Amino acid sequence: MNRSQSNRVGRLKLAAGLTGALLLGAVAWIPLQPAGAQENQSAAARPRNNNAAKPATAPPTAEEEAKTAQFMEQYAPERFKVFKASRDGAAKKQFGQFLINRWRRLEELRTRQPDLYQVRVEAIRLDDDIFSICRQMKKANTADKQKLLADLKGKVADLFDNGLHERKIRIAQLEAQLKNQTDLLEADSSKRDELIARRYRQISTQGVAGARLGNSSSKETIAAPERPPGDKDDDNTDSDR
Repeated sequence: MNRSQSNRVGRLKLAAGLTGALLLGAVAWIPLQPAGAQENQSAAARPRNNNAAKPATAPPTAEEEAKTAQFMEQYAPERFKVFKASRDGAAKKQFGQFLINRWRRLEELRTRQPDLYQVRVEAIRLDDDIFSICRQMKKANTADKQKLLADLKGKVADLFDNGLHERKIRIAQLEAQLKNQTDLLEADSSKRDELIARRYRQISTQGVAGARLGNSSSKETIAAPERPPGDKDDDNTDSDR
């Protein structure tokens, strides 16, 4: 391997190491959520958010870049400092896109669930504190390292408690969804005969998707089965994970 190739390999390893360090910390920024754990609400009824509609690979606008930078400076200044100082390249671009996407998801969350938004932001702040302490420990002497270890223990406990708090919020949401679905089930069960008769009259006169009645000129088409009235489930799931 010549010197040029060796230098190139060294740069690639450095970039990979930086990206790995940043992304490992990013795991703490993306709390997990069960696939169905979104509020029982139709897509049309949810607040509109232009950031949420963008795919993960959508190029950021200048405004999004500025707001993401402002957010990072406020809540994760230590990680952002390392990010800005890193060498330009594919690794930095990839992580920059991650920051934009996370900001978009948080903006949607801020609109829909402000209480959960505050918990997530606090997790980001605590993670940045831990990141800073770990960086300081690499250069600290024995006496300073003991103090940093004590600080680290407190921050780790705070971050763990933050995760418990988020889980309590999500459990409360799931319990509310379960109660809502239980109430709907009881209501529909109490009106079973009435709802069946109504649905029968509708299908017997209008048909179903792909096999419409009452209009001989209509063409048969392939169509997905229609959901029965009263089915309030929403296929959309929370993308803030």
